[in-house]
Amino acid sequence: MLGKLLKLSAYFFFFLVSGVLFGQQNMLDLSSWIEGVGNTFDNGFKREGAESENVREPGSDPFGNSSIVWRGTPETLGGRHGGWYTPNINIDHTKTYRLTVWVKKTNSNTGSTVFSFNAFNSGSTQQSLRLNGTVRNNPVFFQADLPTLDTWYLLVGFVHGSGYTGTQNMGRIYDVQGTEVTELEDFKFTTQAVRIRHRVNLYSGAIGDNQFHYAPTLFEVNGQEPSVTELLNVATGSLGPGAPGNHNSPWATNANGVHYNDGNVGIGTEDPGTDWKLAVNGKIRSKEIKVETGWADYVFEKNYPLPTLQEVEKHIAEKGHLINIPSAVEVEANGIELGEMNKLLLEKIEELTLYLLEQHEINQKQSTELGILKNKIKVLERRTLKNIN
Repeated sequence: MLGKLLKLSAYFFFFLVSGVLFGQQNMLDLSSWIEGVGNTFDNGFKREGAESENVREPGSDPFGNSSIVWRGTPETLGGRHGGWYTPNINIDHTKTYRLTVWVKKTNSNTGSTVFSFNAFNSGSTQQSLRLNGTVRNNPVFFQADLPTLDTWYLLVGFVHGSGYTGTQNMGRIYDVQGTEVTELEDFKFTTQAVRIRHRVNLYSGAIGDNQFHYAPTLFEVNGQEPSVTELLNVATGSLGPGAPGNHNSPWATNANGVHYNDGNVGIGTEDPGTDWKLAVNGKIRSKEIKVETGWADYVFEKNYPLPTLQEVEKHIAEKGHLINIPSAVEVEANGIELGEMNKLLLEKIEELTLYLLEQHEINQKQSTELGILKNKIKVLERRTLKNIN
């Protein structure tokens, strides 16, 4: 939990933006991407090779940040050593899907990096098509050496709908600068396809080799998926573990909104405290702020104990501030609660209104009494003049 909170301030702005940019969730469940050795099924990511050859650990991701990466390390010669295939995921064979994964290989160019998929019909038979319509039961986007050792590359593969008639490959390998490195082969579904699974592994690597994997994704291509440019340019591991659109994220999306239910968020501070859902160490700029709080109309209730002006004067003389209003010392030490302070300020305004109404009533009464007194004086003056005459 603490580790999540320490990352939230760095992720916060990206999460807010991604709730709008990425309207579709990653179809791969990355909830098992926590530190540890790969087990038999890993909540959806079935390991390739021995359990000890598959390790999830903190490492440097393609953006230079510390993230959980999946490391494959051969312990024997030959076969698959590190990587996974996911469970079968339901698809619509008329739609196009895009699969991606970041991969880095170290030590030697022995063996090859394999990036592929499997498509299944309702009877669990594997079958896909090349763009020219020929059958390919075990389709592979890429099976070769990555261009350079110890370098991250984004592998992007496309599986088109069964009715697709295009002949140009859209799949590519990109380096971290976004430069296209290699073209990958595209495929398409048969009309019987109902499921797909994502697959990547290190095949026949040498002992001492390491292949690192990061942020696998599966998206339907419908305009709501993140673009390749966004995958390349968004830091903090845009769609890797802990990012929006993944099931293990502390953030959740709802339509174009994003929310966080577990703990508190700090911006500019690693310690938001236990009382504040959002703590900001810095200025906040906004066109409008809505505060939902109680209000001060209780002042106008008949039984409200309105202090007398003498009591107000005495409190000011003794305390140096208005009744119920915090002192300057208290505000400097604790700040103010915006909603509560607005309520207290309204309380004072409403009290002043009552004092004004009370004074107005007194003034009206005095004005009436003065008018009566003036009339009496005039009558008396007329009588006095009459007596003199």
